[in-house]
Amino acid sequence: RNQFITNHVADGSHQWLAVLNERTISSYAFYGQTSIELNPQWQLTSGIRYTEDEKEVLMDRLWVVIDFDEDDPTDEFVIPARFNEQNPPQVETFDKITWNVSLDFTPDEDRLIYGRLATGYRSGGISPGAPEGYESYDDEELTSLELGY
Repeated sequence: RNQFITNHVADGSHQWLAVLNERTISSYAFYGQTSIELNPQWQLTSGIRYTEDEKEVLMDRLWVVIDFDEDDPTDEFVIPARFNEQNPPQVETFDKITWNVSLDFTPDEDRLIYGRLATGYRSGGISPGAPEGYESYDDEELTSLELGY
């Protein structure tokens, strides 16, 4: 997301700020699942997944001070100052192993009763321009229990 901000300075000049963000996100995952029929009515299923997310943000700030006479619309723009602030890239890596296990019971061909226990994960991230100490946020984890008929 690119941001452009302007401030009117008391002496008639304008100050511009452009914040340029470049993001790169790489995500990889490996997954396996297997089901075992214990008998014609019972089936056990389990799975495991490894996920790795790498997030990189490069943020540049460009300050430009533009001086002109507001009372004379034909006055030329003069750019007396330009400041470029480039920060080193922020890189965060998040990884997690998640799993699931379920047990299905089929008493007859019209009914299914099941239970499933699973873990889940959403990776953290980077908030460019956030106050110091809040530049990144942690991943989120959950465990769910599902019962159904």
